[in-house]
Amino acid sequence: MRIPWLHWRNSFFGRIFLWFWFVTLTSLAAGVLVANLLGPEEEITVPTVEQLTLLERAAERLQRTPTMSVNRLQRALNQMGGSRERLAFVIDMQSKAFIYGFKPPARVQLDTYLQLINEVEPVVITKGVTRFIGPKRIEIAGRDYSLFIGTTRLPRESRIKLFVVIGVVAVLVSGLLCYWLARSFAQPLGEIQSTTTKLARGDLTARVSLSHRRDDEFSQLSDETNKMAEQLQHLFSEHQRFLADVSHELRSPLTRLQMAIGIAEQTLEASPETQFDANLIQRVVKEADQMEKMIGQLLWLSRHEARLEQFSAESIEIGSLTFEMLEDLQFEAIGQGKIVQIDWQNDADHQSIVIDSEMVLQALENICRNAIKYAAHQVDITFNVADSGLNIAISDDGTGVAATDLSKIFMPFYRTDSSRNRDSGGTGLGLSIAQRAIERHGGTITANLRQPNGLTVSIWLPMSSENKDVASH
Repeated sequence: MRIPWLHWRNSFFGRIFLWFWFVTLTSLAAGVLVANLLGPEEEITVPTVEQLTLLERAAERLQRTPTMSVNRLQRALNQMGGSRERLAFVIDMQSKAFIYGFKPPARVQLDTYLQLINEVEPVVITKGVTRFIGPKRIEIAGRDYSLFIGTTRLPRESRIKLFVVIGVVAVLVSGLLCYWLARSFAQPLGEIQSTTTKLARGDLTARVSLSHRRDDEFSQLSDETNKMAEQLQHLFSEHQRFLADVSHELRSPLTRLQMAIGIAEQTLEASPETQFDANLIQRVVKEADQMEKMIGQLLWLSRHEARLEQFSAESIEIGSLTFEMLEDLQFEAIGQGKIVQIDWQNDADHQSIVIDSEMVLQALENICRNAIKYAAHQVDITFNVADSGLNIAISDDGTGVAATDLSKIFMPFYRTDSSRNRDSGGTGLGLSIAQRAIERHGGTITANLRQPNGLTVSIWLPMSSENKDVASH
């Protein structure tokens, strides 16, 4: 299983981990380089008479060694010194091998001594705490050697200055590298911040466009920010459209009310004793009822959008829940010369479901009455329980809608054509209310064209209470 934040190259963890070791090793390398550059330099000087005398005595003593055995020679070299203050080693002139009479120091400048073995006059080689005098050519058991004597315990110079310089170099190198890493983080953050600032100021067209292509958390954050901006822009546009639709829908009945009241006022002025026309009174009542219904539906939508309406789910048998509603729908359909055909599959009417019964019934009534209204002859309602969910299909044999309108019919006040207008008695909110009710239960609702003609609205509701009112948590 791949864990995104553990990805070595395309995650903060991977980059910081690799960068940490890169900075550490680079700072260490820089410190070593500076130490070598600022360390003690090798110095070659002329020996004193006393130093030459010591070298001659050592050479005479070694030349008395009776054998050329390496072990024997090492013991002889060791006996010459006796302390770290006077040490000796030789270089085999033929094999260029070093033979020490002491434990070799950690860092021996081999190249320097090899370059001097053919010199006639001895010199003093000093570096750091080591100082050796040589070479002195000697012959032991018929084999030529170059002799060097000296010490590895010269007074050590203070290294405080060197450590300070190394520390400063390490801090500078690590600081520059960390600044580079911080800049690689700060640049995309600044671009995202700039976009969010524009969004906060009301520019909903602002989008994040990273100057460098990335494949990490910043790229994901910019994508999610752009999705949020698109959603905000869409919601704002829908809000503006919704306000415009509400004002338009309310203006029509208000205009007709004003006209009816105006006629009544004119009638009263002309003849105070005249009785009002029954049609005029019916018009006023109709428009008032329509406005009251529309306002009630708008309040329902707004309260459920804000999750202010209490959600009370209970377990209820599907058949008993829908029995009375289906009877009323069949009666209404007969009154309009149409038929409602109900089909129960997989014994769905005897199954129990956990829902807010009032909310679901209102949704079903809105969809079914809409289907009866626009059906030519028949409405088919199918109930089926499968895969831990209740599937409800409501189909009519009417003219249907255009394919481009299928995703829009659940929008408030959306009307597909002139045959489905506000004068036909609807407010354009029924399907929107149904959608909110179904989605609040964790279900889905879709619309599809029916062959050869008509429209099918499909509903799926989970049977258990696990997905109920998901958006309210």
